[in-house]
Amino acid sequence: MDSRINTKKDRRIVHCLLCHKAQDCLPTHLLRNCMKNASPEERQAEVKRAKESVKNWNRYHRNWDYMELCSLIPDQVSRWNMIRNLREKSFFVAGAPSDQDNEVATSRERAAAMAIRPMEVTVTSKSKSTGASDSSDSDGGSSGDSTWQDPSAPQGSGVRINMQRLGLYDKFPAETPVLQQFKTYLSSELDVPNCQQEVDNVSRMLRYMQPTGKDVDMGFLVKTTETRDFIQALRNADLKPATILNYIKHMIRFVSFLHIREFGNKDFKYDCAGYIQFLSTIKKSVAESHSRTVCSTRNNCYIQGQKTLSDCRAILRMSKEDMLGLFARYKEGQIVAADENTLFRYYCEAILVFGHFQKPGVVEGITVSEWLDKKHVNGRVCFGISEHKTQLLTVAMNAEDAAMLDAYFEHVRPSCLKEDVDDKGKFFISSTGRPISSVSNDLSRFHFHYKLPNVTSQEIRRVLETSVSTMFTEEQKRQVARYWLVPIKWQMSTTG
Repeated sequence: MDSRINTKKDRRIVHCLLCHKAQDCLPTHLLRNCMKNASPEERQAEVKRAKESVKNWNRYHRNWDYMELCSLIPDQVSRWNMIRNLREKSFFVAGAPSDQDNEVATSRERAAAMAIRPMEVTVTSKSKSTGASDSSDSDGGSSGDSTWQDPSAPQGSGVRINMQRLGLYDKFPAETPVLQQFKTYLSSELDVPNCQQEVDNVSRMLRYMQPTGKDVDMGFLVKTTETRDFIQALRNADLKPATILNYIKHMIRFVSFLHIREFGNKDFKYDCAGYIQFLSTIKKSVAESHSRTVCSTRNNCYIQGQKTLSDCRAILRMSKEDMLGLFARYKEGQIVAADENTLFRYYCEAILVFGHFQKPGVVEGITVSEWLDKKHVNGRVCFGISEHKTQLLTVAMNAEDAAMLDAYFEHVRPSCLKEDVDDKGKFFISSTGRPISSVSNDLSRFHFHYKLPNVTSQEIRRVLETSVSTMFTEEQKRQVARYWLVPIKWQMSTTG
């Protein structure tokens, strides 16, 4: 009996909905303060309302969903600070990363943020000087891969800084076994050119989901929340949907490789299949966003008017005088600076892409032996290119264009050769002695140097298709199609 008397009542704390303060005994509080002039029935109704509010809060509002926080707080550091604060106040956050991962990623992001200011100064000073830094010095850049993030590319400097700030450039070590096996699989079994870029994209995505450790933990196959977080981070970095789509496609291929490699482990295969299905679901929404972007671009092109061939080839006109000056200096045996040699190489690449409408991959594939085997036919210099996706392609250029490429071969290329570097017999090589890896990036720099809007090979080929379809005869269309070695995209008459 005494023990029951001495036991203190364990009252439920209820907040007063009028003054928003916690109360041990809400009826007494209402009688003495907030509702002292109200009737007992009104006070009892208010007590009932307050108790229902407590039940409702405990049942629904004490739990937070991590994806909801991602949409409310896009910045990763701010979001994780919010999660930590919620947990300290006894809230529950479903689907959130562990505290250890939060701490690692937060420190990584702060370090990247500290590096932004000197980085911006460096980028600005470089672009003001010459704008001709060699974009092909890095290994693995693909001319056709929109995910290639060249650290010195001027057009992508804003995206690059965002990627650095969000820690999206961090990767696993290149010698990580599973990544080396994946690279071998891409190059040997699938024959993927420039597969290093695909491996890098997968490595970045894995590192984001696993901030620590030297080896890849296969637990990423169940980290759907972190995967969505990575995709959202790419959006926050202002990457275009086409680039994000490439990241997803590359990860799907990586997981498919893991699925094939593990023959007997049924549980692992089940995880792989589930993760691929999850990525495919995400890919649908990104693909829809990409389609809307493409439609918007085409609509803007229709409203503003398509570029003309003259617009697309403005870089050749703007740079010609400077390049003729370099050509004369080469012939006179004068010493030419390395950055000027790089510009001259850009010009030779531009001749092939904008003057002869060749794809970047074709230009990258030209070999020394193919150039040396060139023929003179009816006042034209003709040579074949075999290393590309179609049959043997022949380029026919006038004497002036051929003289420019000859000057590059005789005076610029030899200065780039290195004894311990394999040039693989390619015609165009970078200042490191390796074959160029991204004609698209080279031409982007070339436009930037002359302060011109960038034009891609796809754009000028599309403009040419439009011009041919509206102005050429049927026979002329066939001749252009044979020169390009691509299917004729314009409608041809079947009569006659």
